[in-house]
Amino acid sequence: MNHKVCVQLAIASWVSVVPGGIGQTCQIFSLPFCGSNKINHFFCDVPAILKLACGDTFLNEITVNLAAVVYVMVPFLLIIVSYGKIIANILKVSSASGRAKAFSTCSSHLTVVVLFYGTATITYLQPKTNQSEGTGKVISLFYTILIPTLNPIIYTLRNKDIMMALRKLLIYMLTVLGNVGMILLIRADSRLHTPMYFFLANLSFVDVCYSSTITPKMLVDLLSEKKTISFVLCFVQMYFFIALATTECILFGLMAYDRYVAICSALLYPLLMSWTVCLKMAAGAFIAGLLNSMLNTSYVSSLPFCGSNVIHHFFCDSPPLFKLSCSDTRLSESILFTFAGVNMIGTLLVILTSYSYILFSIFRMHSGEGRRKAFSTCASHLTAITLFYSTAIYTYLRPNSSYSLSQDKVASVFYTVVIPLLNPLIYSLRNKEVKVAFWDVITKKRILSFL
Repeated sequence: MNHKVCVQLAIASWVSVVPGGIGQTCQIFSLPFCGSNKINHFFCDVPAILKLACGDTFLNEITVNLAAVVYVMVPFLLIIVSYGKIIANILKVSSASGRAKAFSTCSSHLTVVVLFYGTATITYLQPKTNQSEGTGKVISLFYTILIPTLNPIIYTLRNKDIMMALRKLLIYMLTVLGNVGMILLIRADSRLHTPMYFFLANLSFVDVCYSSTITPKMLVDLLSEKKTISFVLCFVQMYFFIALATTECILFGLMAYDRYVAICSALLYPLLMSWTVCLKMAAGAFIAGLLNSMLNTSYVSSLPFCGSNVIHHFFCDSPPLFKLSCSDTRLSESILFTFAGVNMIGTLLVILTSYSYILFSIFRMHSGEGRRKAFSTCASHLTAITLFYSTAIYTYLRPNSSYSLSQDKVASVFYTVVIPLLNPLIYSLRNKEVKVAFWDVITKKRILSFL
């Protein structure tokens, strides 16, 4: 059952039903309809239309029954024979867990088969004397509406891979919704048109792109039997990942500097953090991210890969790619360590210095309310910084001797999936201005101003 065989079988199943459908439709169109034109059904089905014909429909009914036998009973017999052999083999499995796993694999398909074939058989293969229009409508609801609705639910609830993919899809959708919502909220409310929220909007944009670089491909891999990525696409993914991660680090540093100027040099704040300065800072962050990623990606892509091509990770990152190279990677690892150190440690020093001055200024305040307001302004930013830097430093700045792919995967999930999801929640739940702006938009129904 390779991919080619599966495609051929799928095409054959589609093609085989076309002649039967065309033949039955043409045959019914040739009947005379000279009586009532009221179809006692909610869609045009063969049995309901045959009741309207004023000619002899015996031949048509025989054709319908033959078609039902061919298209319903033959596949059904194939299913029974297949599962007879499957059950016989399952009972030979000595391990109870093996038998349970085998039955679990088949149970979702068996559930769908019973629901579909049970209703289809009652509709098309029951004797004409037992046919009832009311019962026929109810049964038709099952195989036309209810079963197509239940099929994805049955197959997902019983399939671990699909359930995992759905959870990650939900996280990705919430990430995009939360960050795009934050951008639109900042744009809609004039009270949020300040440097602090300008950088926050840029951070949300980076998080959307950041998550979109990793998560969609990860979802495809979870649902695919063959998890592959081309050499070019692997390095494209790595390039954008490093560029966006670097930009996020620099934006965190700029946000810390913005808070430092706002609290420690409040009188000079309009001059030091003008819109021109903010735009230049944001543009510099993106340019620095792109240049840093270009250097890192060019070094890694120049390595020879002549051994295994299996990446033990859920996306193309530098450390797992070093493991695949068949040459000495110490120089490349040193370069990566240097760039990561300069980027993370450099921005972290800016953040620590800024917050040291901020804390010193806060403790000098005489007003308790003023201190609480200053702490509240910085709390959300500090929470986001702690989450991001702790996982990133653990991944890229720990000694190579203590490197573990399994531990790295867990840490990577945090800064690629979890943190982009949490950032808009952290900045909204811990920020009074954002909460006030959000409820103002909701209560005053200013949704159109988002666009």
